[in-house]
Amino acid sequence: MATTPALDPKAITAEITRYVVPALVGLLVSVAAKAGFNLSPTQAYAIVAPAVATGYSTLAHALEAKYPALNRILGAVKPTSITK
Repeated sequence: MATTPALDPKAITAEITRYVVPALVGLLVSVAAKAGFNLSPTQAYAIVAPAVATGYSTLAHALEAKYPALNRILGAVKPTSITK
């Protein structure tokens, strides 16, 4: 019978952070875009926020793959594995 790997709470927290940071960046940019470009809430939060968050995350992961020292732009100290 296979054993279940132990989960590392610090790694799980780091992974959550790596997803929350791009979402927050997207939200902040969408709020600024809503104010600066007079967008409707639907345009700002349903289109701009996810697009910016996806772009930020994609660019940050690509840069991190090439330059590991840039991993802080995703909010984590290092790429992690959630199992010990």
